[in-house]
Amino acid sequence: MGCGSSKTAHYDTRSDTKGVKSLGTFRKEALTAHNILRKQHGAEPIKLSEELNTMAQKWAEYLAEHQVFIHSPEEHRIGAGENLAGHSDVISGQQLVDMWYSEIKGNNISHPDFKKGIGHVTQVVWNDCTHVGFGRSTKPGMNGMYMYVANYRPGGSWFVDFNTRPLPQRR
Repeated sequence: MGCGSSKTAHYDTRSDTKGVKSLGTFRKEALTAHNILRKQHGAEPIKLSEELNTMAQKWAEYLAEHQVFIHSPEEHRIGAGENLAGHSDVISGQQLVDMWYSEIKGNNISHPDFKKGIGHVTQVVWNDCTHVGFGRSTKPGMNGMYMYVANYRPGGSWFVDFNTRPLPQRR
């Protein structure tokens, strides 16, 4: 399978009656946050994929419905990378990406040895990644947490050789 769908996502900028931003706005915020950070690391901008949005949304709803917090099986992701998060509130796309990116504190992500606990941030700025999709559960799941999922294509930063695909130094 290729590097993801090249379809342009359509954004609904309306909020629901509780002031929660629409899923389209959430996705647009998360994409913008990714691209700001990627630029700081010298990585090309990433594009939103409807295919990956659908994949991520289905898994976020599954997590909430089944009250679990686990990565999706490979057959669900079809080679895509995946970041997960849970939060007691419905948060913005910017807040979600900030949570993942906070792993950079005290870590040199350009170092050739992968360290446990930095997989989210490396996926956000992984240079080879070209497409992303986001999901947010419509209701709370385990422990009252809303479930958040990002799927990336091509996946990266986990089982790869950091010597051959180093992450750029932060500018």
